[in-house]
Amino acid sequence: MSINVVVDLSHHNGNVDLEQAQQAGLVGVIHKATQGTGMVDNMYATNRQKAQAAALLWGRLSLWDRG
Repeated sequence: MSINVVVDLSHHNGNVDLEQAQQAGLVGVIHKATQGTGMVDNMYATNRQKAQAAALLWGRLSLWDRG
C-alpha cells in the first residue's frame, strides 16, 4: 500500500534530510516562508533546494500576525 505524505516544515525543524524522507514515502513539503512583515524563515531557501533535488512537490505558507 502506498501512502502519499506531505509535511509542514519551518526553521523549527532544523536540518531535515528530505532525500531520506522522500525514500520513505514523502511526496511534498509545505514550508513556512514568512511571518508578519519582518520575519523570513532562514531555512526556506535551503529546504526548497533540498526538496527540488529530491523531486518533491513544494508549497509555501506565509503567516499573518495580528496587531
